[in-house]
Amino acid sequence: MIYSIIIDKESRCYLMKKKDIYLVFRFTGDNEIGIEEFSKFLDNTSKYLYSVKQDVGKDIKLKTKVVVIEKGSFIINILPEITLVTSLIVPLIEDTRQFIELVSKIFSLIDFLRGKMYKEITPTSITNYYGETTIINEVTYNIFKDMDNQTFKSVEKFIEDIPEKRELEIYDSVSNVKTVINDKNRGYFINNQRLEDDDTVIVNLSEKQTVIVRKPALDMSSKWTIHTDRSIQAEIEDEEFSNLVKNGDISFSNGMKLVVDIETTSYPNNEKVKPTYIIKKVHLNYKQQKLDI
Repeated sequence: MIYSIIIDKESRCYLMKKKDIYLVFRFTGDNEIGIEEFSKFLDNTSKYLYSVKQDVGKDIKLKTKVVVIEKGSFIINILPEITLVTSLIVPLIEDTRQFIELVSKIFSLIDFLRGKMYKEITPTSITNYYGETTIINEVTYNIFKDMDNQTFKSVEKFIEDIPEKRELEIYDSVSNVKTVINDKNRGYFINNQRLEDDDTVIVNLSEKQTVIVRKPALDMSSKWTIHTDRSIQAEIEDEEFSNLVKNGDISFSNGMKLVVDIETTSYPNNEKVKPTYIIKKVHLNYKQQKLDI
């Protein structure tokens, strides 16, 4: 059984029982992960939790444990135990349960913002660029009112080192909040990819453009590397084509040509934000060819 020391407003210590309270990370796919990737994950998780602790306040101590690693893709349960130190100031985070809810909520709120700065934030709510509002508390407000703090820097590093082709689910055993991180929303968590309100967005659709396959993702779980006038990474949204690939009905080789409709989204007045590419349609009446570049 796990206990955390809690100090009340009158500085009297008592023990609070903790049962099945932890932060859960689930990598979809195989029941295994490379040692180097797992080491980076644990290191970045530890740094993220410490950054949140620092941004919340220095009147708490943090001790992090890996509780159990389970099968079911690859599931890691993390227990960040919080201990309060004696202080005249009432802390915003009072126990392990609240801290776990916070570190999980941070990921879900960044996903909620969908790569844009919020329109409005108060100690009780946050409204995203698209006018959607969700409820927050004071400690979450203190974290999000400055999105250039240490917490968000550690989130960025955490996301950058997630193994390629692995989808990551983050949730806690306290609430029902779950955040799924994959190629579609990974950019939301990168600080220099976050758009400001005055950013100009240009969307251009190029129909029946010939591209060359450099690195296909045959399980269709990640972006393809293709060559136009340069090498780029593109997401494929053509479901018919995706099903054919996953079923093995189309064979591929490096240098194969595809004729596609490709959508490019660019941000001309924000050099920090990279263009994104989506293949909307793959025209299947093509010939397989190779081309030296």
